[in-house]
Amino acid sequence: MKKKKSNFFSQQKKRDRNAFKRKSYFEERRRKVTYEKEEEDFNNLLLKYDLPTNFLDKSLEDLKIYDTLDFESIFAKRKDLSSKFIITIDGDTAKDFDDAISLSKEENGQYRLGVHVADVSFFVHTGSCLDKEAFERGTSVYLIDRVVPMLPFRLSNDLCSLVEGRKRLTLTCDMLISGKGEIYAYEFYFSVIENRRRTTYKEVEEVLSGQASFGEEFDAFIKLSLELRNILHAKRINEGSVEIESHELDFKLDEEGRVVDIHEKQRLFSESIIEEFMLSANQCAANFLKKYSTGIFRIHEAPYLEKLEAFNEVVKQKGFSLPKGGSFNPLLRKSKSKYQIFLEQIKDRNLKKIFSYYLLTSFNKAVYDENSSGHYGLAFKNYTHFTSPIRRYPDLMVHRLIQKIITSKIILYKKKTLGDIAKQSSHRERRAVEAEREYWKLKSMRYLQNRIDEKFECIISGKTEFGYFLKEIKTGIEGFCQYSYYLPLKENKSEFEVGDRVWAKLISLDFRNIHIDFRIADQDSESGLG
Repeated sequence: MKKKKSNFFSQQKKRDRNAFKRKSYFEERRRKVTYEKEEEDFNNLLLKYDLPTNFLDKSLEDLKIYDTLDFESIFAKRKDLSSKFIITIDGDTAKDFDDAISLSKEENGQYRLGVHVADVSFFVHTGSCLDKEAFERGTSVYLIDRVVPMLPFRLSNDLCSLVEGRKRLTLTCDMLISGKGEIYAYEFYFSVIENRRRTTYKEVEEVLSGQASFGEEFDAFIKLSLELRNILHAKRINEGSVEIESHELDFKLDEEGRVVDIHEKQRLFSESIIEEFMLSANQCAANFLKKYSTGIFRIHEAPYLEKLEAFNEVVKQKGFSLPKGGSFNPLLRKSKSKYQIFLEQIKDRNLKKIFSYYLLTSFNKAVYDENSSGHYGLAFKNYTHFTSPIRRYPDLMVHRLIQKIITSKIILYKKKTLGDIAKQSSHRERRAVEAEREYWKLKSMRYLQNRIDEKFECIISGKTEFGYFLKEIKTGIEGFCQYSYYLPLKENKSEFEVGDRVWAKLISLDFRNIHIDFRIADQDSESGLG
């Protein structure tokens, strides 16, 4: 009897059993991981979170076929967009470029927005050794100045990357958008593009502020992009989307990789242009797959009422109140969220970030799922991830599903398989987030290790039954102060509230548990991290 070939995605139970067998081994190994030497921090983190670095020889061997492939013949079979003005906009240090944009305004006032995403599925075939590795990794992990990639650099930084001046294979989402921000028509198709300019957010800021010019065509493109961004953003906010400020640290390293400066990362306005365009393309991909009753979706369930009540209590303690009204159901919103209105009214930047953080912790975490149930935070009925297949496995799956439908009207994967992939992707995303945050905290502690007993101005960013979370104002580094560490000791544990500014002394750094201990003190010091 001929043995039936097994699809590796259908072997999830076997992988789960193997994972269970390895669990005790890895937990024991993680307990032994300590950050004793700074030069070993990176490798110890990889060990602790079981993050793979090297790719299998078979995966790398399979890539050699592309060294001799006749790409011109492949280009000829696709819609040629290489003559269009198409650019990428990313951060200064970006190495892999997933997405590029094109934009024009029609005579009737409508906008034609093109989001052209690297066609990773052309290079990473279903069931291949490389595909299995990408599935197991799930996502790229970004650790300050280093990355643990989902795909080999031959793909992520070269063949799939939409680098300037090179023709690249893409999957295009071509949208027609009204002057009110309604996407009333869209189309997906295979394409080939040539990135005219690798642009940075800072350069876009300079054009928008009038500080620089990079040519008439480019400047006009950026200004038109701003015009459409404002339309899309206003529509999204007015229909219930909530914008929460993220808290990220920006690390400046020396040549040996040691931290010499830390400050809170400032989000540039120009980043929101790309954000709105990607949100539009992601919505189109979700709506397209929903029509065919298939897909991997990005879902965000509405928060539990008891968590929102805790947030409301923090708001009251600071003398604020939430506006009345505002829709709650993400699928029915037709007005601004009361939480968005509240955040817009907070003028103090530090306090706004604290409330943003508290609101974020009150929300459920967004996850991947084979069913579309809406995205509460964005107020979208259907949403998925389509625009980053170089660094996220769910995006690669969405590409495969769309491509199979537009070429042969075939649904590529069964529902259960999609559910297994969504579950794995959510798990890998959580692992990446935890590793990234721990590395940030670890590097912050390295920066502080010679500053024990110094006093810093902080803001209370959280409160538990055991003490306060404190965030140093200049750098954004966060630590903890136990109630028993008061100077002077107070019996009333409610002396301070979230958002209060205090002076605190750094008393210890626990590298085993990745913990920073502060002690609230009198304001009698001029010391600080500045």
